[in-house]
Amino acid sequence: MASKKSFLIALLVLLLPLISHSQVLQYYNRHFIAIKDTAAYKPVYFRALSQGEPESTSKYFRMDNSLAMEQANEKDASGKIIRRNTARFGEDAYLSRNTFRDYVRDSIVETTFFANGNLKSSKTTVKNEVLENLFFDEEGIPKPAPIYENALPEGGMGAWRNFLIQNLKYPKSLIDEAIEGKADIFFELDESGKITLFEVMNLEYVHPDLAKEAIRVFGLFAEKPWNPTKIDGIAVKSTMILPIAFTLED
Repeated sequence: MASKKSFLIALLVLLLPLISHSQVLQYYNRHFIAIKDTAAYKPVYFRALSQGEPESTSKYFRMDNSLAMEQANEKDASGKIIRRNTARFGEDAYLSRNTFRDYVRDSIVETTFFANGNLKSSKTTVKNEVLENLFFDEEGIPKPAPIYENALPEGGMGAWRNFLIQNLKYPKSLIDEAIEGKADIFFELDESGKITLFEVMNLEYVHPDLAKEAIRVFGLFAEKPWNPTKIDGIAVKSTMILPIAFTLED
């Protein structure tokens, strides 16, 4: 009996390296964009990737090993994704948001939850038409839909576009080399409409000179006041993304 146990333990020891070597870790920044150079960019999330066939379910973890997001894909015979379910988890491990997307029906069902597990909201959209949009308080009692007012710069988005036209400078060396790209600027707004943080969220995927120019011009625009996001007339903190595209005319 002892010899059988010893054989089983030895077999498990041999298998463990095979399991670990069959997977590699992929790291991501806080926007869930894959990081190529982890020495230069600090990872916020990671997931294990199979070196064989791609898995239908992917789990993304924070660096403390807590689950941050789980994504399950259903594919047709050709390998095309036809349905996707994405679950996001708060730092206390509770399910905070679930999004089910059906690409065949062109529909989305998005639900959010309070930390106590009760449903916070439920929204069903088919072909960009909202069919149902429900809201609840923490006790699960239905409540009226909140009124959202999105953050806008003074003068509206037209002011942002005009500012770009007047101030964005395409690096000459990149014009000569015909290098194009798009820098996605992520930024945070406080309740007063002040931009408190901004960064290029896809930094490794855009030429460094384009990213530098995008940050320079957005930094100038960030000094201008914004009208903050409001919910039921009350100003709240919010986040936004603005793309800055560098394209060359033929």
